[in-house]
Amino acid sequence: MATIDPATERNRELVQRFLLGDFSLLAEDASIWLAAPLPLPPLSTVAAWVTRDQLIAMRDWLNNNGRTQYRIKADGITAEGRRVAVEAAGHIELESGDVYANQYHLVFEVDGDRITHMREYSDTNLVVTLFGDGRDRDTLPAGA
Repeated sequence: MATIDPATERNRELVQRFLLGDFSLLAEDASIWLAAPLPLPPLSTVAAWVTRDQLIAMRDWLNNNGRTQYRIKADGITAEGRRVAVEAAGHIELESGDVYANQYHLVFEVDGDRITHMREYSDTNLVVTLFGDGRDRDTLPAGA
């Protein structure tokens, strides 16, 4: 039976806590890349590098415009050393009654007790279909 490196296990557990909503685990200068267009305040862009504060603001915006809170559930986690890969599903019911339920592949790098890098791959068409492409920021996304 293979022995799991304690640092690898610690990194896996840290990412699981992040997925449960503990965004304080992101390093202040974490590099975060999202594949989907970001038509949500405060950003409006195509695939983007965002800051920790921008990611938190987007999560907060979603939760403030939802009948439920946005949740991500890990379906599978693979960890090796500093790198942790996660297959996950997200879900929120918006005030409009629309449901945003996306599938994700997330790749993290951990340094000590902080996530320093995150890449999020998702169904970008679902984001555009529900929220628009962010070109007109005078109005809220269609799903809000």
